[in-house]
Amino acid sequence: MSKYEILVIDDEKMVADSLKDAIEFLDIYTVTVVYSGRQALDIARKKTFDAYLVDQRMPEMTGIGFIQELLKFDNNPLIYIVTAEDDGVALAAAEKTIEEGGLPIKRYVPKPWSESLFSVDLREDLREHKMKIELLNSIDTYSNKQKVIQSELHTALEKLWEQKKRDAALGGAISVISSAKHELSNINTGISGNLELLDNAMTELDQQNIDPKFFEKFTKIKSRLTILSDRLIEYVNFIGILTQKVTDPFLKVSVATILESCLSTLSKEIEKKNIEIVKDFKKTAALLCHEKQLHMAFYHIIKNSIDAIDHGGTILLSLYEENAHCVIKFEDTGKGIPEDIIEKVFIPLFTQEKIYGGRGGSIVHKIIADFHKGSITIESYTKDMITTGRFVDKAQGTIVIVVLPSQT
Repeated sequence: MSKYEILVIDDEKMVADSLKDAIEFLDIYTVTVVYSGRQALDIARKKTFDAYLVDQRMPEMTGIGFIQELLKFDNNPLIYIVTAEDDGVALAAAEKTIEEGGLPIKRYVPKPWSESLFSVDLREDLREHKMKIELLNSIDTYSNKQKVIQSELHTALEKLWEQKKRDAALGGAISVISSAKHELSNINTGISGNLELLDNAMTELDQQNIDPKFFEKFTKIKSRLTILSDRLIEYVNFIGILTQKVTDPFLKVSVATILESCLSTLSKEIEKKNIEIVKDFKKTAALLCHEKQLHMAFYHIIKNSIDAIDHGGTILLSLYEENAHCVIKFEDTGKGIPEDIIEKVFIPLFTQEKIYGGRGGSIVHKIIADFHKGSITIESYTKDMITTGRFVDKAQGTIVIVVLPSQT
């Protein structure tokens, strides 16, 4: 059993030594004796004691002065103040509570002291003080743990709130566009039918040798209408995926095969813009997934990369396995996405296609995160972000990382 460490401070050597002998008579104490307040402070700064027995009337520094200095680095000392006479200052300091602005003095001890002081009072005071310190330490530890827990809860609640906002926005968009899907399909059918009639009329006009300038105007109008029709079909397909509930079973499909299929579908656009496709496929094993959905997600990611490149550039597709997950990385050398826009790419129906390229972020997110329990992250840098010096070590362009669990 470890002994209690006591520091005795008294300028009279005989009295200090007598205190030491009286205290150490019980084999539960170890006493250190010093003969001045300043010397006691030097020792107390290097070592913490369980209790301090301090003489009040000492030259250079009184007992009250020592206690005031001690409290600057020891918050919870157990202090007895000792005096040979009825010292009004010491008695007042001992009787005044901390709440009243007093010092934390446990007992006022007149000389000569009682025989029971060290056999009963000091021992009980030390036990009580030890319990108090342990309780304070427990409270402090608990408080720190509470702070950590509260911080983690705050972070979790913020994430949950952001998820709820995204889900609410998505739910609102779904309720609106679901009812519009049928009507949009009908509109597109009308546009497609009239385009066919226009095409037939243009064929007849061509045969009648109509003015070439007039025919050129018709051709431009037809081209614009065709583009609008294609985009309308694309949005109808978006709505289909967005509002769809997965009922088809997941099958084992090669992710590399899906990527190759997307590249094949987009081959004309890739060739037209003279874009170099670099493939780094380190994983070729099949993955349990919904093939059509992943095809649509990967298609739109690659399509956005193509749209972000003016002419001549590179798209790097990487495929590898990490921590029991399949990682698909899409990197392009396009315009990049500004910081204020990149935060919105997963918001339903948000698009900045005319400026930076990109649409269908909410669809891609739904397919990857909701249907396949994966994750998608985007890192992007524009020319302005690099030239202003904030990202001087980055290359212009966008990196999209899709992580899918190997076992869905």
